[in-house]
Amino acid sequence: MKFNLIKNKYELNKHFEIRKKIIDFYDPKNNQDFIYINNLSHIYINMKFLNCTYNSKTEKIVNNLLEKLNKKINKNSNKNININNSKSIKLKTDINFNTLKVAELKNLLKKKKLSVSGKKSELIQRLKTNSH
Repeated sequence: MKFNLIKNKYELNKHFEIRKKIIDFYDPKNNQDFIYINNLSHIYINMKFLNCTYNSKTEKIVNNLLEKLNKKINKNSNKNININNSKSIKLKTDINFNTLKVAELKNLLKKKKLSVSGKKSELIQRLKTNSH
């Protein structure tokens, strides 16, 4: 990577690593491209992990970016990024559920349409047994 990507003070390491991989995969040619891809990587993280919504134009741009990424991945299957059918990036990273807060665990369970009741250890076990 030719550009200086800086981790934000409160950014999770996992999210920073995902953003790095996205930017590295696109290999921006100039500073303007870098800023553009960097901003879109932030938006992607916000949409994927924080359930933020944006105006339809912005979401369409991010989805188009992910479609292009998917096409590149299909050509270069040895890359460390995989796009699933819902057009969202799924990096090959192991999630350490123990480091997540209960609210984060419940969000993951809601996305998988699983029960959100129980102690943290029960939530983690439910996520581990239902992970694909």
